[in-house]
Amino acid sequence: MHTLSLLSMFLAATGLVAQASPTVAQPQLADVHEAHAAAQFLLPVHGFSATQLAYAPVPHPALQVGAATLYLPEPLLCSANYVGSEVVQLVFALPQGVVVLLDASPSLALHVLPVSAATWSLLAGVCIDGEREQVVLLDAAGPRFLRIDLADLRAGNASFRAASLPPVWSTVRGISLDVARDRIVGFDPATGALLQHSLVDPSTNGGTLRPVPEVTAFGFVPTGSADHDLFVSSGDQRMLTSQWTWNASGPNVIYATLRAVMATGSWSPSSPDPSAIVYDPLHDRLIVSDGEVDEMPIFAEANVFETSRLGVLARTSATIEYTPEPSGFGFDPTTRTFYAADDDRDKVYVVSAGPDGLLHTADDTRRSFQVGNFTTDPEDVAFDSATGALWVIGGDTVIAHRLQPGPNGIFDGTPPIGDDVRVSFNLAPYGATDPEGIAVRPFDGGIYVAGKPRTLLLHLSASGQFVRSITLPTTGLIKPSGITFAPSTVGTGDSLFLVDRGFDNNYDRRANDGMLFEYGLPEATVNQAPVVDAGPDVLTTVAMPAQLIGNVTDDGLPGGPLLIQWSLDSGPGTATFSSPTLAATNATFSALGTYTCKLSAYDGEYTTFDTAVVTVLEPPPGGGSLERLIAQSFDDAEEGPTATTRSSTDLELVVDVAVTQTVGLRFQNLTIPPGASITSAYVQFTADEVTTTATQLSIAGQAHDNAPTFLTPAGNISTRTRTSATVPWTPPAWNVIHEAGPDQRTADLTSVVQEIVNRPGWIAGNAMVFVITGTGCRTAVAWDSNPMLSPKLVVAWQ
Repeated sequence: MHTLSLLSMFLAATGLVAQASPTVAQPQLADVHEAHAAAQFLLPVHGFSATQLAYAPVPHPALQVGAATLYLPEPLLCSANYVGSEVVQLVFALPQGVVVLLDASPSLALHVLPVSAATWSLLAGVCIDGEREQVVLLDAAGPRFLRIDLADLRAGNASFRAASLPPVWSTVRGISLDVARDRIVGFDPATGALLQHSLVDPSTNGGTLRPVPEVTAFGFVPTGSADHDLFVSSGDQRMLTSQWTWNASGPNVIYATLRAVMATGSWSPSSPDPSAIVYDPLHDRLIVSDGEVDEMPIFAEANVFETSRLGVLARTSATIEYTPEPSGFGFDPTTRTFYAADDDRDKVYVVSAGPDGLLHTADDTRRSFQVGNFTTDPEDVAFDSATGALWVIGGDTVIAHRLQPGPNGIFDGTPPIGDDVRVSFNLAPYGATDPEGIAVRPFDGGIYVAGKPRTLLLHLSASGQFVRSITLPTTGLIKPSGITFAPSTVGTGDSLFLVDRGFDNNYDRRANDGMLFEYGLPEATVNQAPVVDAGPDVLTTVAMPAQLIGNVTDDGLPGGPLLIQWSLDSGPGTATFSSPTLAATNATFSALGTYTCKLSAYDGEYTTFDTAVVTVLEPPPGGGSLERLIAQSFDDAEEGPTATTRSSTDLELVVDVAVTQTVGLRFQNLTIPPGASITSAYVQFTADEVTTTATQLSIAGQAHDNAPTFLTPAGNISTRTRTSATVPWTPPAWNVIHEAGPDQRTADLTSVVQEIVNRPGWIAGNAMVFVITGTGCRTAVAWDSNPMLSPKLVVAWQ
């Protein structure tokens, strides 16, 4: 080992020790290693075990000799030649005029070659071309390559051959041999450009990484089998090393791509511990909450930060008035309702932005509800606009909870606190240990969860089924907290935006290391199970069919037909379904009692089901009643001057901005006997927006025995023949979103319904249409927003 002692003395004499590590992004990001992890990436030198003599290429090139580590000077001027995963030669150059070769073939030897100071002007990289038995150096001042045969280097013969390069190589810092493609690749740290020099490809374009102004190590390294990946380190204080690959990923490994990094600690005022993040499409802003900044000396009365997607701070506000601990943030952009989780008080605060549309201004309304009966650590919340569900992530139990509003139509907690319906999903089987952030991706309807392990991103379906796991690059990740989806800053499509709290301020109150990351996610091509909702529970009588309003959605995969089926799961008698293969059907029952009806859907791979409970009672003496929700998308519609809209998520009764509409409502399967004496009738709406404008409405029925559904042409509602009976309705102000009470209930429609059921052609089971005209506006929930909150007809008769 005499040669090693000589090397040690030489290295010590130079006084140059490599400084440290991290990173960039693209071609394909395979991984990002922390400094201590990258340092363990040791490759044995040929003829020695890794415990005897090994080489660590990153984050700072070093030799490990037993328990001692020798750092090599000028890390960009260091390179290794490999046979398989063993180092056979190691070369480094010193700008002062020295080239050193550690040669393990055929035996370990050290060769030190002094060279003339005029040999190069600006030494910027070195690599070994093992195929041609050469060392190649980059003189960026030329720019040019200087080549020397290994035989000459061993013999002490400073015989270099120069070859000019295109001018773009003058800014390259670091070169390496890409063995798989027989090319020398250089890196421009200022632009992130990879340049290539190949004997078979005249192009100098070798791909693009992100700029790394303080790059300290650059090189291709064996990663298993015959693959070599590119490793890049820089002098960033986070000490990270990126791994890039041109090799296809394994079949079960899915990687996200780092697109941008922003420091929230650099905002003024600062966000040192960003806890949650949501996207506001109205203002095209990311809204970040900070649950710890109020405990720090830098606190400037702001713990909510609104920023552009590029990280430019636009506005700040504070939750301090109601919670100093906004650990999670959810947002319903349709109603501009914010949901703030407090993991100290086990509460969710519901904040509705007022007419100005801004959070934390004087026109906001606010309430809260407890969640401590199902999670004592609500880390984050997310609102699903497609399903109307509120997701709550519990870090204490590694469980995601999906809440749906109960009969009162608002989120107010689960029994006994409120009437929300909860379904819970255990995330532990998929590798999660401490989930911190949850978000809904509008692009695919998926539910995404991040936290610990910090590189793990879980993708669930809207029904809570596991879809896939995605690996996040570790670039700078310390403590991921909140996530959201927003339009990408790079091209089209969306990005995942993630906030990271950094080091815990419990240990250092001065730490101001919060970060905001942007990632690109690969599209999900795996089949997701159908999403099934059997609809609300129903109360009926033995003589009256029950209306079951189910809903089934699917992603169309794996490509076969979607099979829908209603069946009786339990009950004291039999059930007959009028349309058992449709999501909406009528059901009749043979006996009194409680029945559980199951709606299932099979997509060719997965079967999903949900149940609805039907309670069958004795009919009241001499009378009957029914309740019917809108049953399908085309049965509530708004007619404007040029077309009839059948798929709106809300119903403006009747002025939409400056357009006065005619609104139509169609209710199916009305099992009212012909000529029945109607004792009461009304339509119950659910408020979709706060609307207070003075409003005068008129409601008539369509004079038809069995009214057809609405079509798209203009005039499809207004030209229908109407009943002679009309009912005026002056609704009071609607001040609470999702309220469904007396203020949202029409005036009595008995005269309209009576005229229709008195028609000679009316039979039980027919459909009835109501036409609404007038002035002013009240905005109600439509079927396409939430079928369970759509307009409901309630009729009683003798």
